Amino acid sequence: MGPKTYAKVFELLLRLKANTLWPAMHKISPAFNANPDNAKLADRYAIVMGSSHAEPMLRNNVGEWTADTHDYDYGKNPDGVRAYWEERARTNGKYESIWTLGMRGIHDSGMQGASDMPTRKRFLESIIADQRAMLARHVSPQIERVPQVFTPYKEVLDIYRAGLAVPDDVTLMWPDDNFGYIRRFPTPAERRRSGGAGIYYHLSYLGAPLSYLWLSTTPPALIAEEMGRAYDLGARGMWIANVGDIKPAELATDYFLSLAWDVPGTRALGVDGFVRRWAAQNIDATQAAGIASVLAEHHRLSFERRPEHLQWYLPGQKARMSPWSIGEADTRLAAFDRNLFLLHTIAGRIPEARREAFFELLGYPVEAAANANRRFFAAEAHDRLRDLDLPRALSRGAEARAADARIAELTGAYDKLADGKWRGFIAVEPADGQWKSYRLTPRSCPRLPRRPR
Repeated sequence: MGPKTYAKVFELLLRLKANTLWPAMHKISPAFNANPDNAKLADRYAIVMGSSHAEPMLRNNVGEWTADTHDYDYGKNPDGVRAYWEERARTNGKYESIWTLGMRGIHDSGMQGASDMPTRKRFLESIIADQRAMLARHVSPQIERVPQVFTPYKEVLDIYRAGLAVPDDVTLMWPDDNFGYIRRFPTPAERRRSGGAGIYYHLSYLGAPLSYLWLSTTPPALIAEEMGRAYDLGARGMWIANVGDIKPAELATDYFLSLAWDVPGTRALGVDGFVRRWAAQNIDATQAAGIASVLAEHHRLSFERRPEHLQWYLPGQKARMSPWSIGEADTRLAAFDRNLFLLHTIAGRIPEARREAFFELLGYPVEAAANANRRFFAAEAHDRLRDLDLPRALSRGAEARAADARIAELTGAYDKLADGKWRGFIAVEPADGQWKSYRLTPRSCPRLPRRPR
């Protein structure tokens, strides 16, 4: 990714009334500031750049910390760590940025070199003081006017709860639990802080205990409930959504940012009203009510058990079947079938010019989620029946294989949309061999006996 791609992302942000980006931080994506033209472009678009909770001082540790990872340790290598941060303050101090303070380990891991809570607390307080001194030197001597955030995420929340002193002008960014439920809201005392409070919210997640990276299944109703509570309790300074690869999280992202831009107006629409309006604007106004109904059922079923979370055991654990009987699983599959029937009914009414939009925004996620469930539960039924009723087992095995083939067919069709514009954006989970401890275990469909020649 470079300026050509980021120009598209920045344009999208502005169209959605957003103005801030925390760029990607994985090995597969070059560090944002590795190409100085990226920061210049962000400045031209008036996009305020920041960095994630694990990447303080606009640094991308995965791509930019080139020394031994064990040296990213404030306890044993404070001068090296400070020099690393100060270089970015020096190069980017002229741009409009929000500076993440604190320290964690390389790539979203815990801070090194501090084995007990008093040491962690002492380190972080010293680190924050050092970082603010750098910002005073290279951004503005009026440090309270430099936008700064501190995110008590994962183990850092425990350090904050242990009494960590965070300067009053620094924004406290409260995270959700990675699955859509915000863990903590500002107390009355925190609401009086001049730095205010913000929210870091996941619409996509890579991490323990299981990731969800394929289909966007966080219901707008949950976003409305949690972000509405955040707004009411004073967390209004900065809202960040982790959108992963952006697609297929269009609806969730649009709802999150619409709510951020105009809480009273978006609330007045109601979630169903917003989804109907979104469907009318982006797919087809004449079918907006039906599309909203399909999406509501899609979110209900998929949030009950996300398509990426269908296995009932964590990676590394002994495989086990779901607690659902074949009949209970088939009841779930029947609900998906009813929603697919409505989806296909609507599809026949969509004008030719809007069919690609329909497939991209509705058809693919809804049908892929339904087939992911059929593939899993039909395969499980095959395994349960194999020694009891072989003909039925073979029938359910064929059903699982057909669902798997349909997912591949749908994904191939997605890759061909708009002459290949979105080729490669959608990857069926588990998409690769990376981060196996956080990903669904690949499940092979039942093998069917070969017919004699």
